[in-house]
Amino acid sequence: MNAILKSDDAPVSRKSFCARRESVGKTQEEPTQLLGAIKSIWASVGNVLNDYELSCFLQKMALPSEAGFAFLSFSSGYVTLTVPRQNLENWYAAKGWITPQKEKIAKNIAKKYGLLLYEPFDDSLVLYPEVVSPVTHHHLALSDERQSVIVAHPLFLKICLYGSPPGYVYSPNQRLPLPLGPNLLKDISPLYHCESGSGGAGRICVEPALQQ
Repeated sequence: MNAILKSDDAPVSRKSFCARRESVGKTQEEPTQLLGAIKSIWASVGNVLNDYELSCFLQKMALPSEAGFAFLSFSSGYVTLTVPRQNLENWYAAKGWITPQKEKIAKNIAKKYGLLLYEPFDDSLVLYPEVVSPVTHHHLALSDERQSVIVAHPLFLKICLYGSPPGYVYSPNQRLPLPLGPNLLKDISPLYHCESGSGGAGRICVEPALQQ
């Protein structure tokens, strides 16, 4: 079973949950730079290209990198980004759970964007049991009522650009722009950027100053 980490101590009602998500989109401009460039190109080509063709096309478009992230692929409304090279010791605590430092950063991001934070386990050991590992690793998933919006893994980052926004009638095939705001990647970046600790004792991640 997945462990659920609340984004704050108080339960979030459905009304306040949706209002918080909508406020991010209404009070901020649409994402610029990397995510904005992807959305602009997708809007230009529409549904003429399938996801595989669109991914190939975007890879040829010299998309900008942002906050250390770069485009990798597009599928089913999600964009997958490459991330800066990570030291896995900064991510995993005992038994493969995410470290408290990373959890704290992720909770702040979830609180700002009105999302719920989960720690699902990686499916690789279930699908490929021949892979030998002493522990089952987990990753971070920040979700709304209908979909995962952010999937943070030490090897990649996935963002849902098109899905089912709050306030719309849910449809499993619906792909509308989600209200993400312009600072999403900057807010996520502290999960992947670390500074050296004092005395050379490893590396510690810096808690984010979330963009307002």
